[in-house]
Amino acid sequence: MWDEKRHSLVLETELKKKEKVIRNRNIIVWGTGDGGELVYKILIKHKKNINAFVDKKAKT
Repeated sequence: MWDEKRHSLVLETELKKKEKVIRNRNIIVWGTGDGGELVYKILIKHKKNINAFVDKKAKT
């Protein structure tokens, strides 16, 4: 079952741990479903530069 609050907390924690590595790098988000959307929201909240989205179901 999808628990957005729990996943959000985990992502926020991991982002803080990896802040030194991420810094101002461009970021590619893999997946555009619920998880990808949550990652997007958290990265935007932390003013990270999302460069692209990749999804295996994407159409050209």
